[in-house]
Amino acid sequence: MSSTPPPPSPAVAIGIDLGTTNSCVGAFHNGKVEIIVNDHGHRVTPSMVAFTDTELLIGDAAKKQAVRNPENTVFDVNRLIGRRFDDPAVQEDMKRWPFEVVSDGNGKAVIQVKFKGEIKCFTPEEITSLLLGKMKETAEAFLGTTVTNAVIAVPTNFKDALKEQAIKDAASFAGLNVLRIIIKPASATFVFGLNSTKKNVLVFHLGGATLEVSLLKRGNGVYLFDEKSAVCSNLGGKDFDNRLVEHFAEEFKRQHQKDISTTKRALSRLRAACEQAKRVLSFTTQTFIEVDSLFKTVDFIAPFTRAEFEALCSDLFHSTLKPVKKALRNAELDKSQIDEVILLGGSTHMPEVQALLKEFFVGKVLRKQINPEETVAYSAAVQADVLIGNSSFFPFLLNEANLSGTTPLSLGINASGGAMKTVIERHTTFPVRKTMRLSTTWDYQTSALYKVYTGERAMASDNHCLGTLQLTDIPSNLCGKTQFDVSFKIDNYGILEVTAQVVGTGQKSCITILHDQWCLPKEKVERLVWEATMQYQLEDGLQRKRVSMFNALLEHAYQMKRTLAAENYLEVAEQRRAMEKVVNTLAWLQNNEQAKKKELEKKRAKLEAVCKPVIEKLALKK
Repeated sequence: MSSTPPPPSPAVAIGIDLGTTNSCVGAFHNGKVEIIVNDHGHRVTPSMVAFTDTELLIGDAAKKQAVRNPENTVFDVNRLIGRRFDDPAVQEDMKRWPFEVVSDGNGKAVIQVKFKGEIKCFTPEEITSLLLGKMKETAEAFLGTTVTNAVIAVPTNFKDALKEQAIKDAASFAGLNVLRIIIKPASATFVFGLNSTKKNVLVFHLGGATLEVSLLKRGNGVYLFDEKSAVCSNLGGKDFDNRLVEHFAEEFKRQHQKDISTTKRALSRLRAACEQAKRVLSFTTQTFIEVDSLFKTVDFIAPFTRAEFEALCSDLFHSTLKPVKKALRNAELDKSQIDEVILLGGSTHMPEVQALLKEFFVGKVLRKQINPEETVAYSAAVQADVLIGNSSFFPFLLNEANLSGTTPLSLGINASGGAMKTVIERHTTFPVRKTMRLSTTWDYQTSALYKVYTGERAMASDNHCLGTLQLTDIPSNLCGKTQFDVSFKIDNYGILEVTAQVVGTGQKSCITILHDQWCLPKEKVERLVWEATMQYQLEDGLQRKRVSMFNALLEHAYQMKRTLAAENYLEVAEQRRAMEKVVNTLAWLQNNEQAKKKELEKKRAKLEAVCKPVIEKLALKK
């Protein structure tokens, strides 16, 4: 890496939110601020760097292999910048990090990893420069030009000169000229504060590692950042993750009498599952902690509800109000004098956080029109555009702030015969909501299991499974009498919510699938589309014909059953024999949804051999 950046270009500048957990980059482009999607199709990038025997991985690629390579996957680097090895905060964090942190001989904390077969040490600034370089690369790929100017947003506790210089050094290594380093809470004014009539605004920023509460006071037409803010550097999303990891490690020990507390790989895999569950519970009320082969060959699965999560982390949730109260005391303001509250940081998605703030600030507005994970990068991009001499962005500040896009693959559910029933077609623009009405497939069916898939193949099992919905205790009735509405909804932020509801009773099942779970990487999408349209096109055509034959036989059998049940003047034995054949055929179909074409043809022939003479006799008697 070069220590001297190229001469800055005045044509373009980017804004970077350098987050402890995730980073994000934006730029003013074509008349509006764009949050730039990375090479994995995501609008935020994990602040992670991984070292392997063959390559260096940054962002999503690093996160995907973290559970296999925890000792050499570095994250939370913001907690190390500007700190010495013997700092109590560093020593405490080291207990939970799977990677090694050592002293460089001068008392400074450095990260030790195995890279390409050798033990190497990297300073926090070097790791940060890799993350900033990734943001630069992401922006350049989108803008189609070299980027050298940037505004970088950092946590409030980075205001000291040592940390600020460390960020500038890291940016220089990445080939970036720092136009300005801004404090994240203050940056919110560029999104929410312009033209506002509010006098006092409280910014509540709960990120992955820190909680920052700041007050913005309006004076002379602009908002001023109040230095009397309150920062809690040991409370963030990671602390909630740690609580869940500790709890479920104990639960695993209770279930299986095996202690995983010293097994880095097992803890890393459990942490990933806990983090995912925490995110899911922000949008639904129940989920599962599920890890295959968590310890050797022992699987772990545990149901987990939002209520249990909130009870388990009750003290952490209530601790989020302490900095709020402190900031108000520092500014000599009462909570009634706060006009509105701005939410920043991905951890503010948690419903309990919002509920506590709403309860504390009775009647006050919680502003979150822009995704809290993207607001800071958006604001930094605005400032960057100002600093290179542009000002045309002002009319667009509150427009185009939400995520939008198209579905790369179709989304649907399993249907009778094992087919894929598409609900949302490929290339559909979201936000979008689509509903499909279905009915019971079998007589006296009391449960329904729907799996959600994305893909283009004819059979559901050949596509990518995203989750499962199950309805139980549904009204028992004849085939087709009980109906369901299956709804797929994708919101502005790409969050997919799938609901199956029994018509007339309101009974329902719902799952929430985050954007990065259903929106697969570009390379995988291209491969799956090629397989569906080229490699398996003939096979899928045959499968569609087989499913059509399955459904035709199913309908034929039910039609015969209804006809036989309605007639009472045939010889009893004759009618009973035909009805038994129908019932046996339906039972066979229920247990053989993947039956081959020849098997279906034989079953239909045998059914008609028994039932056709009876049906013909009924027709003659009429």
